[in-house]
Amino acid sequence: MNELVAEISSLFILLAITLSISIIDWRTMRIPNWINALLGVSGLLFSNFLPLPGAMDAIAGGVIGGALALILRSLYFKVKAIHGLGLGDVKLIAASGCWTGTAGLMPMLFVASIVALSYCGVQALAGRRVTSTTRLPFGPFLCSGLLLIAAVHIIYRHPIIDFVTGR
Repeated sequence: MNELVAEISSLFILLAITLSISIIDWRTMRIPNWINALLGVSGLLFSNFLPLPGAMDAIAGGVIGGALALILRSLYFKVKAIHGLGLGDVKLIAASGCWTGTAGLMPMLFVASIVALSYCGVQALAGRRVTSTTRLPFGPFLCSGLLLIAAVHIIYRHPIIDFVTGR
């Protein structure tokens, strides 16, 4: 596959899948397994044609992302006695790791968290009550982080840390 075709195709497919996930999660507060699977499989497929993350790192990103998200979900439940992260979000983080690889997981989660916190800040400024028990679909925020990090990897062809540090 021509490298430019792979890059453009991957960006369009990633955009279509993440937009679908965002709309579904925003409306239903659920992320269907089939679309998380589609995201993960497409990430693994494109990892064979794109410079980053590479096939092995895509697999590692999926496994590590899912494991970390599951651990975070369990720890939060032990502390608060409620699930702060749904299983759909856990699977979305795992599938996203197939696109970002291991180096992009933390930056993706950081971007998603900043976007979610910004959204909550705007809601609070608009006079809407936002508390620790306010339910939000986290999928759209995760998708925004995934799109940014994956796009930097695809376009810049270097890990996000190199982009940020100017290497």
